[in-house]
Amino acid sequence: MGWPEASKRIGEGLALLAPLGILLPTVSGRLHVSPLASFIRTVAAGALISLGIELLQTGVPGQVVDIDSLLMNTVGVAMAHAAIVPAARAWLRRRAETGPRRPSSRRNRLRAGPRRFPGSASHRRATRCGRRLRTVEDR
Repeated sequence: MGWPEASKRIGEGLALLAPLGILLPTVSGRLHVSPLASFIRTVAAGALISLGIELLQTGVPGQVVDIDSLLMNTVGVAMAHAAIVPAARAWLRRRAETGPRRPSSRRNRLRAGPRRFPGSASHRRATRCGRRLRTVEDR
């Protein structure tokens, strides 16, 4: 086996269960959690899932437990978790603390619709319909 085939198999082993490294910690929805505890729980769950898959493969004739794929799958889960989850949680915590972003003033102007000056016909129509009006001073 040459280096292209070996690198392909390593990449496949790392990428197979890597999405679990991101999905497992986000299932709980908690933003304030110990990074180390989250990492250990995720890696342990990824290792157990990988072991379960390997043990299920022994039911197929001619298949044996491959410790290399078990280790590569576990390392893939750990790498994905370490690369993405801490930064994503920090971003979500900042977003939760500051609240939703307000739209820019240009977007407000586009959503506001036509200007209705007090005393104009469009102002009277909107007032009759019960819509909340934004006067020129509000803008």
